Amino acid sequence: MKRLIAGSTLFIALAAGADCPDNLAYPQAPDFSSLQGKSATFEQIATARRITRDYMRDVELYLACVPRSYSVQYDQLVWSVAEARRVYNLQLREFKARQLEVLAIN
Repeated sequence: MKRLIAGSTLFIALAAGADCPDNLAYPQAPDFSSLQGKSATFEQIATARRITRDYMRDVELYLACVPRSYSVQYDQLVWSVAEARRVYNLQLREFKARQLEVLAIN
């Protein structure tokens, strides 16, 4: 279901034809190598969430502005978004599991 929603969101963004800035940069994937859900604070998880959403928005804009003839680049960006979401969600699950353990102890 989540993949369907994400795919639909990308399709709608592409179909809408976003206003393309002249200096559109290739979106850089977030680096979550230092994010550890087992020891992260709420602020770190919230920041990672914002970074992931911003990256997804930047990729949608970029893909809406780049011709579809760049299919390899398109595929790489779609994979990169999926990977960023996967890593964030994994760390979020670990964070939530730790929060539940703390609640269970108290």
